[in-house]
Amino acid sequence: MTNAVEVAGLTVTYNGQPALTDVTFQAAAGEMIGIIGPNGAGKSTLMKAMLGMTKANRGTVRMLGSDVNQIRKRIAYVPQRSMIDFDFPVRVKDVVLMGSHPHLAWWKRPGKKEKAQALESLKEVGMEEYASRQIGELSGGQQQRVFLARALQQQGEILFLDEPFAGIDVSSERIIIELLRTLKQAGRTIFVVHHDLSKVEEYFDSILLLNQHLIGYGTKEDVFKPELLGRAYEGSIASVSGKDGEIVVMG
Repeated sequence: MTNAVEVAGLTVTYNGQPALTDVTFQAAAGEMIGIIGPNGAGKSTLMKAMLGMTKANRGTVRMLGSDVNQIRKRIAYVPQRSMIDFDFPVRVKDVVLMGSHPHLAWWKRPGKKEKAQALESLKEVGMEEYASRQIGELSGGQQQRVFLARALQQQGEILFLDEPFAGIDVSSERIIIELLRTLKQAGRTIFVVHHDLSKVEEYFDSILLLNQHLIGYGTKEDVFKPELLGRAYEGSIASVSGKDGEIVVMG
């Protein structure tokens, strides 16, 4: 069976300084993969390099057996909220409709079918009643749910989410993770840059542990271990208890 994603020797430098070095892994379809590591580890850089948004110095990335540029419409990306200008005057339903464009000819605008689908996508994330609101009027959690609805509208087979749970309310986090689980069960492959180690064991099937180099990749049981976490976070892990939210990193 062909892997959903294959990354080989991916290397990225910024101004001559290494951001990622020789990252290699394969991901099967229907998995939710958590990308974790300390600040500055290259988590967002890895995601953007895989998507071709950041130029890699070396390495290859294949998704669904093809070059990324050949299947871009089959990939959905949800960026960090901090990267989005929420002062731009756009309605919630129009944000979601943006997910239709990869499937339309360049001269076509979304029609009745796409608009009905956008409302269904909003309903899936519990945001249909906000369809006519300005995106900047919403809370952080609501905004994140709208951008997930846009990804649903795109109908991507592989989803990339960069820090989707950062700074959002508990209700929105619960809605998002349950929806991601449903998508995973339907065969989607999902990559999530994540910073809250206490939720890692609960949320993800596989872990990609990074600190510029790949420290570990595999099941939670194989990777979410004190010795590997200690290497990634450049200290020793005194305790790892996702159930109780206890993660202690000691220098």
